[in-house]
Amino acid sequence: MPVFLFTDIEGSTALWERCRAAMATALECHDALLVEYVAKHGGRILKHTGDGIFAVFEKGDPLACALDMQRGLANQDWGEVGELRVRAAVHAGEAERRGDDYFGPTINRAHRLLEAGWGGQVLITTQAVAGVPLPPEATLKDLGSHVFKDLAAPQQVYQLCHPGLVRTEFPRLRSLSERLHNLPPQPTPFLGREKDVEEIGVRLSEGSCRLLTLVGIGGVGKTRLALQAAAEAVGAFAHGVYYVPLAALSGEEFLTGAVAEALGFAFHGREEARSELLNYLRAKEMLLVWDNFEHLLSGAAFVSEILAAAPAVKVLAASRERLNVKGEHIYEVRGMEFPAADAGEAGDGCDAVRLFVESARRPGLDLPPGRQDVLRGGQGAGADIVLISPSGELSACPEVHPLASRLAKPISMPPTRARSARMPAGNPLALSRDGLIRRASRAENSPPTKTPMNM
Repeated sequence: MPVFLFTDIEGSTALWERCRAAMATALECHDALLVEYVAKHGGRILKHTGDGIFAVFEKGDPLACALDMQRGLANQDWGEVGELRVRAAVHAGEAERRGDDYFGPTINRAHRLLEAGWGGQVLITTQAVAGVPLPPEATLKDLGSHVFKDLAAPQQVYQLCHPGLVRTEFPRLRSLSERLHNLPPQPTPFLGREKDVEEIGVRLSEGSCRLLTLVGIGGVGKTRLALQAAAEAVGAFAHGVYYVPLAALSGEEFLTGAVAEALGFAFHGREEARSELLNYLRAKEMLLVWDNFEHLLSGAAFVSEILAAAPAVKVLAASRERLNVKGEHIYEVRGMEFPAADAGEAGDGCDAVRLFVESARRPGLDLPPGRQDVLRGGQGAGADIVLISPSGELSACPEVHPLASRLAKPISMPPTRARSARMPAGNPLALSRDGLIRRASRAENSPPTKTPMNM
């Protein structure tokens, strides 16, 4: 199992602004040292990331490399720059290899681990600890279990310690576990839509945008997109980011209680519950993420009340329809880009293909090139891709598609709420073999396109 090493320089932007010429010289020396240490310990640098590296150790000793790297960098004279504090993250796991590069959730997790660290620190996951030896005199410090911005399952993290390291004490990790939030971990990795997350973050950072509604059809991926955008924004709100699910509510009269439950707020005064909640929010700097607002649109006025009472609170809503309240900004969520019929391997980089492949991935499963025919039937909608790709029902009809005979093991399906509104009631596509046959067949006759589906 390959082991991956990520590094970067803490505070490099400020260093470039303060002493550009000296920083250019320092970075050249920094890169040369890292190339030397990675090669010495049997690794291979896949790419330079501006002020760091991404390396793989299919063999060799990545922890000894990280240790030597930190000691060597600490002993270097960086001249006018003063000090280069480099943080490192070591993670192991299977990843998709394309040419000389690696992709997938394992790589994303390693990068998220790096973001949580501090200059001079080496962070290691349980997976890496199990597969590589510790250098002589080195020990591991248990930093506990942490949730990162990818919202995947909590990760046990360790810090590499050694008598030769200059710094051994660091602040708490910059993970979601150290922030105020209630964002739920997600069972699937976030793939694609990186530009959407970035654009939503920019919109939320604008002072004029207090209410941003993600609007799109059912199953297109609004919830997952909202959660990821919220995770990325956690550090921007002093009093936290809170997810308020509305799917289970039967009426607008339950909205006050839903928000209070999400915040962990207990009513204790004599005043009316809504007034007490508004008074609590009045001095808070928060982001409230409201999900599935489409069936409670009559309660949208409550959002306006919150925004009027609490000037530092912002709302990110996910809904099939706009809320139609004053000051609302709209962000349209469309289907993922999917490949043209004749794209071949060139279409593998499309977001929809990436999600499809990851959803269908199982031990020993080698997805055939024809997977795109089934994918195209989903029209790029996130829920359809996840529902179609791992369905055990397809395995009963190997003549329909080459992928069918390879997906023999059924898995549990997402809850009804996540299924596309286009699926007929009482006969959901995810559970209907005939529906899957029709969807795959229709895909072969669909017109080729390289642009996102307009929804």
